[in-house]
Amino acid sequence: MQSVEELYELKDFWEWDKYIPEQNHYIEFNANLVGAFFKIEDLINIYSKARFSLGLLEVNNYGELLSVHDENHLKFIRSHFIHDAMIYYNIAIDMAWQVIFFYVTDSAEYLLANHDEYRNHASRCNRTNLIELMKLYDETELKKVEDSFFNDECVREVRRVYNLYKHKSALHTRGLGKQYDNFMVGVTLGDTKVDLNMLTREEIEIEEMKTTLMNFDIKFFDFFSEVLRCITPENFDESIKKSIFDMGHDSFNRLFKYAEKVRSYKENELDNYKRLFDIAYYDSLEVCKKEKIKLVDNASL
Repeated sequence: MQSVEELYELKDFWEWDKYIPEQNHYIEFNANLVGAFFKIEDLINIYSKARFSLGLLEVNNYGELLSVHDENHLKFIRSHFIHDAMIYYNIAIDMAWQVIFFYVTDSAEYLLANHDEYRNHASRCNRTNLIELMKLYDETELKKVEDSFFNDECVREVRRVYNLYKHKSALHTRGLGKQYDNFMVGVTLGDTKVDLNMLTREEIEIEEMKTTLMNFDIKFFDFFSEVLRCITPENFDESIKKSIFDMGHDSFNRLFKYAEKVRSYKENELDNYKRLFDIAYYDSLEVCKKEKIKLVDNASL
């Protein structure tokens, strides 16, 4: 694949916006699925920025962004865009984890009834917790999909460079300034040549990193498409065509039943459920794993 434009033609992620939940999905599907699909819009947002940043590498005229369009200035601005793309692609991984994280979360209405807790729960998502929850809930196929993606050589390299940049040091872009790994003069003491080392930063080359990120983009698209295949109910496509306002008497009956369910939940269970939820997901995750304690829905409590 030669250009980012080909990526858009080959891997059209905009088709994922059909999964963003509408009102009828709140009525028809369990709360954990709604919570998971709600994160898809965040993922699309980030993924589109990553690919857009990658596409900006192929621009030849940056207008007023550059005072001079010579080799050094072009390399500088493209270095900026390659860093942006790398950061956004790695955030997209985190967003995909959150989709899975909410899917394997309790299906009760707790997180939908409390927006603050929904956002708080998202902040607790990391790969360690995600793996434990997938094991706890016996999500074997989903775990296999995630493992296959995360352990891919290209994905691990992109993750490694990102974590290096994020936690340890800046990166040196080849051709953008110089760095030396030793003194410019050599010193010999007696018969011994003394190496005088200098500190350096890990180097990236823009075109090489662009190729790596394009390969990553394809792998990420295929990975998340598989995630959607695993978690999407068989009747989801049919539900897209429905609206709570155009299905007649049955539609309003379903709406009123859902409203009654939400009212009852908020009045009778919401306050107590926070304690149960925290125990199950935060305080005793290891206990849950060992004893197979499992919250599934309101009726089981």
